[in-house]
Amino acid sequence: MNTVLDDNKKLCLMSGEIIQMSQQMNLIFEVQDLAVASPATVSRCGMVYTEPSSIGWHPLKTSWLKKTNDNFSQIGKEGMQMVEALLNWLVDPCVDLVKRHCKEPIPTSQINLTVSCMNMFESMLDEFKTPEETTVRRGTSAADQETTNSGFSSAPTGSDKDTWLQCLFVMSLVWSVGASIDNDGRFKFNTFLRKLLAQQDDLGFDLSAGFVVQKPNFNFLLPIPEVASVYAFTFSKTEGVWKLWMDTLDKRGPLSDAQFNDIIVATIDTARYAFLLVLLVTHQKHVLFGGPTGTGVMIKTQQYSTKTYLIVSH
Repeated sequence: MNTVLDDNKKLCLMSGEIIQMSQQMNLIFEVQDLAVASPATVSRCGMVYTEPSSIGWHPLKTSWLKKTNDNFSQIGKEGMQMVEALLNWLVDPCVDLVKRHCKEPIPTSQINLTVSCMNMFESMLDEFKTPEETTVRRGTSAADQETTNSGFSSAPTGSDKDTWLQCLFVMSLVWSVGASIDNDGRFKFNTFLRKLLAQQDDLGFDLSAGFVVQKPNFNFLLPIPEVASVYAFTFSKTEGVWKLWMDTLDKRGPLSDAQFNDIIVATIDTARYAFLLVLLVTHQKHVLFGGPTGTGVMIKTQQYSTKTYLIVSH
C-alpha cells in the first residue's frame, strides 16, 4: 500500500510482482474506519475520519430540506414545515427502535436509513415539482398503475396536500427505516409506529436514555387501517386512501399461449418490490434488495416488459 502511495506509484503484490501505475492513475479510498491504518497511510491519503455518531443525520436533513424546497416549490412553506416536523417526530424514534430492539440481517447505519427515507419520499413527489423543472417519472408497476394511467400531474391543495405529504412520508419511513429488519422486527415496528402516529405517551418499547419524542402540533390525518400490518398497505394518490398491496395487483390470468417460464405468480412481495424498484430506479436512486442467505426476488415490470432478477445473500 505504501509503495503505491509513494511518488513512484508501484504496486507490490504478495507474489513478488510489481505493477507500475501511470501518472494519470489515482487511488480513491472510502473507509469504514481507520482501525488498522498506520499514521503513514493516513498522512499520505489525507484521510479524516469522523465517527458517524458524532455528526448524526441532521446536517443531511438541513441540506435536503433546502434542496427539496427549491426542487418541489409547490409543496409550499407550510408544507415544508410539516415535512420537517415529520422528520423530527418520526425518524429518530424509529431508528432508535430498529437499533435497540430489532435484528437486521444486513447491518445498516443511522445515516443510511435516513437518507434512504428522504430519497424514497423525494421520489414520490413528482406532482409537487417546480413547474419549469417538472418531469413526471412515475413507476408503472401494478402497485402504482392506477396513478400512472390517470395522468395526474397537478399538485393537491389544502387538506389533500397535507394528507399526501403525511402518508407518503410514512410509507417512505416504513420501506426505508423499517425495511432492513427481520420478520420479528417488523412486528415490533408495526406496533411501535402505530402508537407513535397516535401520539401515545407509552410506545411499548424503551428508547435510549434521555430520548424525548418531538411531537408535532398536528394530528396524523389518515391513520393506517389496523386490519393488517403497516407493511401490507400502500397509499393511493388517485383515491387518497390506504390500499392493501394485494388490491393493487393485476387480477388477469396469464395469456393462453404464455410459456411456463414466462408466468410469474403475483404476490404481495412482487407488488411491493416491483413498485419500490421502478420508483427508485426511474428517479436515479440506488437500490439494493438484501436479506439472509438464499434471498431471491423475481419481478416483471410492465414499463420495460422484461424480467428483473435480484438475488442478494448475506
